[in-house]
Amino acid sequence: ESATQRGSATTPEGISFTYPTEWHVNTEKGNVYIVYRNNPDLTVTFKTFADKESWQKRINEWNDEIKNGNTTKKDARIGGLSAKLLETAKSSGYYSGYYYVNTGTRWFEISTADQASSEITQIIRSVYLEDAAFGSNP
Repeated sequence: ESATQRGSATTPEGISFTYPTEWHVNTEKGNVYIVYRNNPDLTVTFKTFADKESWQKRINEWNDEIKNGNTTKKDARIGGLSAKLLETAKSSGYYSGYYYVNTGTRWFEISTADQASSEITQIIRSVYLEDAAFGSNP
């Protein structure tokens, strides 16, 4: 099996992405998609928030972590839209990343278990948000 072989998925909320074929996709509670390899340190989780208020509450929780010096925040792009990237270091040495995207009509959190993984980087780079096509990012 070639390392370049890939699977693809699209969530009902309009997130499309590709992933290595040795990875798996799981759906939890209808609004969470997890792409994972047989290793708990290699996952990408796509979560859709029901409304802007719950999405903002999650960002505010992270802002508290930033104030405590446990997390860094920077501007990023994901799926063709502007995003905030919040990164935190785990005791294992892995850096987790949390991308927050507001399309104007939908609110997403895309989290990674290991930002340094080349496989995770490829998945993140492949993300496409349906709303990006309509320029709905405020």
